[in-house]
Amino acid sequence: MDSAISSLLSTRFYFQEGLNVRAYEARAAQEAAMFEDHLPFYRALALACCGPVLELGCGTGRVARAMAAAGVQVTGLDLSAPMIREAQRLNVHKRLDFVLDDMARFELKRRFALVVIPFRGFHELLTQGEQQACLFCAFAHLVPGGCLALDLFDPRPEIIARPFDPEIVDLPPLSLGRATLQVSVGERRADAVRQVMSEHWTFREVAPDGRILSQEEETHTLRWVQAQEMEEMLTNAGFTQLRLTADFSGSPYRPGREQVWVAQIPSGSI
Repeated sequence: MDSAISSLLSTRFYFQEGLNVRAYEARAAQEAAMFEDHLPFYRALALACCGPVLELGCGTGRVARAMAAAGVQVTGLDLSAPMIREAQRLNVHKRLDFVLDDMARFELKRRFALVVIPFRGFHELLTQGEQQACLFCAFAHLVPGGCLALDLFDPRPEIIARPFDPEIVDLPPLSLGRATLQVSVGERRADAVRQVMSEHWTFREVAPDGRILSQEEETHTLRWVQAQEMEEMLTNAGFTQLRLTADFSGSPYRPGREQVWVAQIPSGSI
Protein backbone atom coordinates (compact mmCIF):
# COMPACT_ATOMS: atom_id res chain seq x y z
CA MET A 1 0.00 0.00 0.00
CA ASP A 2 1.48 3.34 -1.00
CA SER A 3 1.89 6.23 1.44
CA ALA A 4 -0.97 8.27 -0.08
CA ILE A 5 -3.53 5.53 0.51
CA SER A 6 -2.09 4.78 3.97
CA SER A 7 -2.58 8.44 4.89
CA LEU A 8 -6.18 8.39 3.71
CA LEU A 9 -6.93 5.24 5.68
CA SER A 10 -5.58 6.79 8.88
CA THR A 11 -7.76 9.92 8.61
CA ARG A 12 -11.16 8.45 7.80
CA PHE A 13 -14.35 10.42 8.19
CA TYR A 14 -16.38 9.92 11.41
CA PHE A 15 -13.29 8.86 13.39
CA GLN A 16 -13.12 11.78 15.79
CA GLU A 17 -15.55 12.86 18.48
CA GLY A 18 -17.34 16.09 17.67
CA LEU A 19 -19.81 17.85 15.44
CA ASN A 20 -19.67 15.39 12.54
CA VAL A 21 -20.70 12.42 14.70
CA ARG A 22 -23.13 14.44 16.85
CA ALA A 23 -24.95 15.70 13.77
CA TYR A 24 -24.91 12.46 11.77
CA GLU A 25 -28.50 11.48 12.59
CA ALA A 26 -29.82 14.92 11.66
CA ARG A 27 -27.81 15.02 8.43
CA ALA A 28 -29.01 11.53 7.44
CA ALA A 29 -32.62 12.53 8.07
CA GLN A 30 -32.09 15.73 6.09
CA GLU A 31 -30.74 13.82 3.10
CA ALA A 32 -33.63 11.36 3.30
CA ALA A 33 -36.06 14.28 3.16
CA MET A 34 -34.24 15.89 0.22
CA PHE A 35 -33.81 12.68 -1.78
CA GLU A 36 -35.18 9.14 -1.64
CA ASP A 37 -35.30 7.64 1.86
CA HIS A 38 -33.63 4.22 2.02
CA LEU A 39 -35.16 3.14 5.36
CA PRO A 40 -38.34 1.57 3.89
CA PHE A 41 -36.27 -0.44 1.41
CA TYR A 42 -33.95 -1.99 4.00
CA ARG A 43 -36.74 -2.49 6.53
CA ALA A 44 -38.83 -4.37 3.94
CA LEU A 45 -35.85 -6.57 3.02
CA ALA A 46 -35.22 -7.36 6.68
CA LEU A 47 -38.84 -8.40 7.18
CA ALA A 48 -38.84 -10.49 3.99
CA CYS A 49 -35.69 -12.34 5.10
CA CYS A 50 -37.06 -12.73 8.67
CA GLY A 51 -33.61 -11.95 10.10
CA PRO A 52 -31.18 -12.05 11.63
CA VAL A 53 -29.61 -9.08 9.83
CA LEU A 54 -26.04 -7.76 9.83
CA GLU A 55 -25.52 -4.11 8.93
CA LEU A 56 -21.99 -3.18 7.85
CA GLY A 57 -20.95 0.45 8.29
CA CYS A 58 -23.88 0.96 10.65
CA GLY A 59 -22.79 4.40 11.87
CA THR A 60 -25.06 5.62 14.65
CA GLY A 61 -27.55 2.83 13.98
CA ARG A 62 -30.30 4.73 12.14
CA VAL A 63 -31.03 1.86 9.72
CA ALA A 64 -30.34 -0.84 12.32
CA ARG A 65 -32.85 0.68 14.74
CA ALA A 66 -35.52 0.81 12.02
CA MET A 67 -35.04 -2.88 11.24
CA ALA A 68 -35.01 -3.83 14.93
CA ALA A 69 -38.17 -1.79 15.53
CA ALA A 70 -39.84 -3.91 12.84
CA GLY A 71 -39.17 -7.00 14.98
CA VAL A 72 -35.97 -8.33 13.39
CA GLN A 73 -32.79 -9.32 15.24
CA VAL A 74 -30.02 -6.97 14.05
CA THR A 75 -26.26 -6.62 14.57
CA GLY A 76 -24.60 -3.37 13.55
CA LEU A 77 -20.87 -3.27 12.76
CA ASP A 78 -18.69 -0.20 12.31
CA LEU A 79 -14.99 0.68 12.55
CA SER A 80 -15.57 4.12 14.08
CA ALA A 81 -15.53 4.01 17.87
CA PRO A 82 -17.31 7.40 18.20
CA MET A 83 -20.10 6.22 15.90
CA ILE A 84 -20.53 2.94 17.78
CA ARG A 85 -20.68 4.78 21.10
CA GLU A 86 -23.39 7.06 19.70
CA ALA A 87 -25.27 4.03 18.31
CA GLN A 88 -25.22 2.36 21.71
CA ARG A 89 -26.39 5.57 23.40
CA LEU A 90 -29.37 5.87 21.03
CA ASN A 91 -30.33 2.18 21.10
CA VAL A 92 -33.53 1.18 22.90
CA HIS A 93 -34.03 -2.27 21.33
CA LYS A 94 -33.13 -5.53 23.05
CA ARG A 95 -32.94 -7.26 19.67
CA LEU A 96 -30.16 -4.90 18.49
CA ASP A 97 -26.44 -5.06 19.32
CA PHE A 98 -23.35 -3.33 17.98
CA VAL A 99 -19.82 -4.51 17.21
CA LEU A 100 -16.68 -2.40 16.74
CA ASP A 101 -14.89 -4.04 13.80
CA ASP A 102 -13.65 -3.57 10.23
CA MET A 103 -16.20 -4.51 7.57
CA ALA A 104 -13.38 -5.59 5.24
CA ARG A 105 -12.02 -8.19 7.70
CA PHE A 106 -14.32 -9.44 10.43
CA GLU A 107 -15.26 -12.82 11.91
CA LEU A 108 -18.39 -12.95 14.05
CA LYS A 109 -18.73 -16.77 14.20
CA ARG A 110 -22.42 -16.60 13.31
CA ARG A 111 -24.48 -16.29 10.15
CA PHE A 112 -27.24 -14.02 8.96
CA ALA A 113 -30.15 -14.17 6.54
CA LEU A 114 -29.37 -10.68 5.26
CA VAL A 115 -26.29 -8.43 5.16
CA VAL A 116 -26.84 -4.76 4.28
CA ILE A 117 -24.45 -1.86 3.58
CA PRO A 118 -26.73 1.20 3.40
CA PHE A 119 -26.14 4.88 2.81
CA ARG A 120 -23.25 4.31 0.37
CA GLY A 121 -21.07 2.95 3.17
CA PHE A 122 -19.27 0.59 0.77
CA HIS A 123 -17.48 3.62 -0.71
CA GLU A 124 -15.67 4.17 2.60
CA LEU A 125 -13.41 1.24 1.63
CA LEU A 126 -10.68 3.00 -0.33
CA THR A 127 -9.13 0.21 -2.41
CA GLN A 128 -10.59 -2.46 -4.65
CA GLY A 129 -8.86 -5.04 -2.46
CA GLU A 130 -10.69 -3.81 0.64
CA GLN A 131 -14.00 -3.72 -1.21
CA GLN A 132 -13.53 -7.25 -2.53
CA ALA A 133 -12.53 -8.47 0.96
CA CYS A 134 -15.73 -6.96 2.38
CA LEU A 135 -17.82 -8.92 -0.11
CA PHE A 136 -15.99 -12.15 0.75
CA CYS A 137 -16.68 -11.49 4.45
CA ALA A 138 -20.34 -10.79 3.76
CA PHE A 139 -20.65 -14.02 1.78
CA ALA A 140 -19.02 -16.02 4.59
CA HIS A 141 -21.52 -14.67 7.12
CA LEU A 142 -24.69 -15.51 5.16
CA VAL A 143 -26.85 -18.59 5.60
CA PRO A 144 -27.50 -20.67 2.45
CA GLY A 145 -29.73 -18.64 0.17
CA GLY A 146 -29.02 -15.45 2.13
CA CYS A 147 -28.89 -12.00 0.55
CA LEU A 148 -26.65 -8.95 0.45
CA ALA A 149 -28.10 -5.50 -0.27
CA LEU A 150 -26.25 -2.23 -0.68
CA ASP A 151 -26.57 1.14 -2.39
CA LEU A 152 -23.86 3.13 -4.18
CA PHE A 153 -23.63 6.39 -6.05
CA ASP A 154 -23.00 5.91 -9.73
CA PRO A 155 -19.90 7.91 -10.78
CA ARG A 156 -20.81 10.78 -13.09
CA PRO A 157 -18.20 11.49 -15.79
CA GLU A 158 -18.39 15.27 -15.38
CA ILE A 159 -17.33 14.89 -11.72
CA ILE A 160 -14.71 12.16 -11.82
CA ALA A 161 -13.01 13.58 -14.93
CA ARG A 162 -12.05 16.79 -13.09
CA PRO A 163 -8.93 16.41 -10.92
CA PHE A 164 -9.96 19.43 -8.84
CA ASP A 165 -13.24 21.31 -8.37
CA PRO A 166 -12.91 24.36 -6.10
CA GLU A 167 -16.65 24.96 -5.69
CA ILE A 168 -17.89 25.04 -2.09
CA VAL A 169 -21.52 24.18 -1.33
CA ASP A 170 -23.31 25.18 1.87
CA LEU A 171 -25.78 22.55 3.05
CA PRO A 172 -29.10 23.59 4.64
CA PRO A 173 -28.52 24.48 8.31
CA LEU A 174 -29.52 22.02 11.04
CA SER A 175 -30.66 22.59 14.59
CA LEU A 176 -28.36 21.52 17.42
CA GLY A 177 -30.60 22.45 20.29
CA ARG A 178 -30.03 26.14 20.95
CA ALA A 179 -27.29 26.32 18.33
CA THR A 180 -27.26 25.81 14.57
CA LEU A 181 -24.99 23.50 12.59
CA GLN A 182 -23.61 24.93 9.36
CA VAL A 183 -21.90 22.48 6.98
CA SER A 184 -19.85 23.42 3.92
CA VAL A 185 -18.60 20.85 1.40
CA GLY A 186 -16.17 21.53 -1.41
CA GLU A 187 -12.72 21.45 -2.89
CA ARG A 188 -13.37 18.06 -4.49
CA ARG A 189 -10.35 16.15 -5.74
CA ALA A 190 -10.65 13.08 -7.95
CA ASP A 191 -8.03 10.45 -8.78
CA ALA A 192 -9.35 8.61 -11.84
CA VAL A 193 -6.66 5.92 -11.63
CA ARG A 194 -7.44 4.85 -8.06
CA GLN A 195 -11.13 5.82 -8.41
CA VAL A 196 -10.81 7.87 -5.24
CA MET A 197 -12.59 11.15 -4.56
CA SER A 198 -12.10 13.43 -1.56
CA GLU A 199 -14.03 16.46 -0.34
CA HIS A 200 -13.21 19.03 2.32
CA TRP A 201 -15.96 19.37 4.94
CA THR A 202 -16.30 22.23 7.44
CA PHE A 203 -18.64 21.94 10.43
CA ARG A 204 -19.55 25.06 12.43
CA GLU A 205 -21.67 25.23 15.56
CA VAL A 206 -23.19 28.73 15.54
CA ALA A 207 -24.95 30.51 18.40
CA PRO A 208 -28.19 32.50 17.83
CA ASP A 209 -26.16 35.73 17.90
CA GLY A 210 -23.89 34.45 15.11
CA ARG A 211 -20.89 33.52 17.24
CA ILE A 212 -19.01 30.38 16.15
CA LEU A 213 -19.00 28.12 19.21
CA SER A 214 -16.90 25.37 17.64
CA GLN A 215 -15.54 24.41 14.24
CA GLU A 216 -14.16 21.20 12.72
CA GLU A 217 -12.40 20.46 9.45
CA GLU A 218 -12.49 16.97 7.95
CA THR A 219 -11.74 15.27 4.65
CA HIS A 220 -14.22 12.73 3.35
CA THR A 221 -12.63 10.23 0.98
CA LEU A 222 -14.55 7.64 -1.03
CA ARG A 223 -13.75 5.08 -3.72
CA TRP A 224 -16.31 4.96 -6.52
CA VAL A 225 -17.27 1.75 -8.30
CA GLN A 226 -18.52 1.28 -11.83
CA ALA A 227 -21.52 -1.03 -12.22
CA GLN A 228 -19.57 -3.58 -14.28
CA GLU A 229 -16.76 -3.62 -11.72
CA MET A 230 -19.28 -4.16 -8.91
CA GLU A 231 -20.90 -7.02 -10.79
CA GLU A 232 -17.50 -8.68 -11.21
CA MET A 233 -16.62 -8.28 -7.52
CA LEU A 234 -19.95 -9.72 -6.42
CA THR A 235 -19.54 -12.67 -8.78
CA ASN A 236 -15.96 -13.25 -7.60
CA ALA A 237 -17.21 -13.38 -4.01
CA GLY A 238 -19.71 -16.11 -4.94
CA PHE A 239 -22.95 -14.16 -5.19
CA THR A 240 -25.57 -15.18 -7.74
CA GLN A 241 -28.93 -13.82 -8.90
CA LEU A 242 -27.65 -10.26 -8.99
CA ARG A 243 -30.24 -7.51 -9.28
CA LEU A 244 -29.31 -3.89 -10.04
CA THR A 245 -31.75 -0.99 -10.04
CA ALA A 246 -31.41 2.79 -10.25
CA ASP A 247 -33.31 3.55 -7.04
CA PHE A 248 -35.07 1.98 -4.08
CA SER A 249 -38.33 1.76 -6.04
CA GLY A 250 -36.88 -0.72 -8.54
CA SER A 251 -36.48 1.55 -11.58
CA PRO A 252 -34.27 0.09 -14.35
CA TYR A 253 -30.62 0.96 -13.91
CA ARG A 254 -29.25 3.84 -15.99
CA PRO A 255 -25.67 5.14 -15.75
CA GLY A 256 -25.34 8.33 -13.76
CA ARG A 257 -28.10 7.57 -11.26
CA GLU A 258 -27.78 5.24 -8.24
CA GLN A 259 -26.72 1.62 -7.97
CA VAL A 260 -28.99 -0.41 -5.69
CA TRP A 261 -27.81 -4.02 -5.56
CA VAL A 262 -29.46 -7.14 -4.16
CA ALA A 263 -27.41 -10.31 -4.51
CA GLN A 264 -28.10 -13.80 -3.25
CA ILE A 265 -25.80 -16.69 -2.45
CA PRO A 266 -26.64 -20.22 -3.63
CA SER A 267 -29.03 -22.15 -1.38
CA GLY A 268 -26.44 -24.95 -1.16
CA SER A 269 -23.63 -22.74 0.16
CA ILE A 270 -21.95 -23.83 3.39
